[in-house]
Amino acid sequence: MTKKKIQVILLSGVILVALFLIYWFYFSKPTDFPSDQQLAKEINQIFPKADVDTIQDTIILDSEHVFVPFVSSNEEYGSSYWTWEKHKWKPVYINTVGDPLVWRIDSKDPSSSFIVWNIHPRDNVNYMRFYMIRDRGYHISYGIHTYIPQIQMEKQLSLKEQGYGVLKLPIEWGNFLTRANRLAKAQNPNVTFNSLLPDASVYIGWMPYNSDDELVFPENSVNGHGFINGDIETDFVRLLNEIDLE
Repeated sequence: MTKKKIQVILLSGVILVALFLIYWFYFSKPTDFPSDQQLAKEINQIFPKADVDTIQDTIILDSEHVFVPFVSSNEEYGSSYWTWEKHKWKPVYINTVGDPLVWRIDSKDPSSSFIVWNIHPRDNVNYMRFYMIRDRGYHISYGIHTYIPQIQMEKQLSLKEQGYGVLKLPIEWGNFLTRANRLAKAQNPNVTFNSLLPDASVYIGWMPYNSDDELVFPENSVNGHGFINGDIETDFVRLLNEIDLE
């Protein structure tokens, strides 16, 4: 066998090993999710302020994204956001704030988004209503008057059994956002949008109610700290008042 052939064989072997390692590192299927004890240990190592005492649940959003609510030693109710990347499970975001947040799984597909929360029990929230809203508008362009009516979609959820949870964005909300975002990008082709809601008149909001159907302010759920530990795309959910609704 000639020296050149040996070199070709060796080079082919190196390429195959490299391809295998790249696949193993970046594209391998997720392993079993860590135990509650392992989750708490890693969260506390990465973000000591979380001071996790109890893992409440592990909620699987898809094969590579998991929402993990927890309670701290100081009775703060927080959340951790885990993704499978580079051959391991990683908490990409940890916070001790429990009010709702939108987690965008695929930035190009609004329907892949989830609203997640972990409401503090001292806030006495019995149920909450989520809203997808587009504010009414009016403008004149080239002498043409255009009126834009308000759009308001609602979803109510009970918190009687537990104060944490997830809501996959309803199909009609996702479809509406897809159309609204396409229009916003067409009107502003040179602008890079980093939000699920590039149109400022379109937003997701929420209203928390107690058992007497009274609107309450979730003081214990809106205060806290957070730590970003990787790539994650989120959007705030606006706390609304009655005057914000039709």
